[in-house]
Order: sequence, then C-alpha cells, then structure tokens
Amino acid sequence: MGPRTTYHLTGRVGGRRIRGAVGRAEATLRLGPVRVRDADLTPGASVEVVLDLEGPQFATLEDDLREAIGPGTDAVRFFDELPTHYRLNFTRWVGEAERADTRARRIARTAEAMREGRRERP
Repeated sequence: MGPRTTYHLTGRVGGRRIRGAVGRAEATLRLGPVRVRDADLTPGASVEVVLDLEGPQFATLEDDLREAIGPGTDAVRFFDELPTHYRLNFTRWVGEAERADTRARRIARTAEAMREGRRERP
C-alpha cells in the first residue's frame, strides 16, 4: 500500500459497513462497542472482513492530474494521506471543469496545493 503514515479504509466486517483509519505502525482497525454489538460479534467468532483503501488514490487519478502532481514526490504522499473528503473535493473540482482551459488551470492549482501541503483548494 505504500509508505504512508495513515491508511483510510472502508469495507465490511461481518456484513456491516465500516470506515476507519489505521496507522502504519499499528495495523489494527479498532471496532467500538456499537460496531461489535451491531455486527453481532462475540469473542472467538469468525467473520468475513473485506477492506479497501477509501476514496481516490494517487494511482487511480486521471493521467493529466497524476502527472501534474508528479509521481515520486512528497506531494503524492501528501495527497494520499489527506482524509477522503479532501481528496474527493480536489478530484471532483478538477473533474467538473467543462472547458479544457479550466481543467488545466484547476489541475495546476491542485498540483500547487499538494506541493505546498495545503488541504483546501485555492
């Protein structure tokens, strides 16, 4: 999954939808008492666990946006470590551009924000 400090995940545990974050140092997704109760989990029970990375990932971005951010840079790590709603906000903003020049301008501004470590779009 890469050298991130935090991984935002989504999926299902025992058939119930789950979202959460795990750190690289501790690969444990903690389930609170309500999640355990709602999924009818008991100590020693076997359940199906299906998890995936949440939201847009750098590797799945459209080519022009991925190239502008610059593979192998600190900007990539910053993008991937952003909480999901920030990543969605940037990718949605770029994707909603109706004209090519607007899209190019938004891509440039997004890449700049990633290089500067800014969470909010300019």
